[in-house]
Amino acid sequence: MFFNDLGSENFESIVLESPVPVVVVFYTDWSGCSQIIKFIMDELNVKAFPAVKFCRINADDNQEIVQEYGIQMIPTILFFYNKKIVDSIEGIFPKSNILNKLSIIQNKYDKNHKSHPDYDPVDS
Repeated sequence: MFFNDLGSENFESIVLESPVPVVVVFYTDWSGCSQIIKFIMDELNVKAFPAVKFCRINADDNQEIVQEYGIQMIPTILFFYNKKIVDSIEGIFPKSNILNKLSIIQNKYDKNHKSHPDYDPVDS
């Protein structure tokens, strides 16, 4: 899976200004749970969710963003749509939970956009 790596310099432009839904995984390099979530996310079929941008942010290196979004557990996944958090998952969870949330956000986007004119998989 291709992730956009986020930091304070690009969080706003990639996540908050995105015309498509964005999934942001807060992780750390030292956390075993983060490695498990990375493995789960890598297994997901991105092609099944063409209108969703997948991103990750190292919580240790981006404390300001961690505090701004009240991240208290690593890993945490935030689901953004229209500049707002529409869902979240904390800790370890089954892949089916992520797939369910991705399907919901994809369907919400599809309802509002008959096609995906703003989505460019090369640009995500």
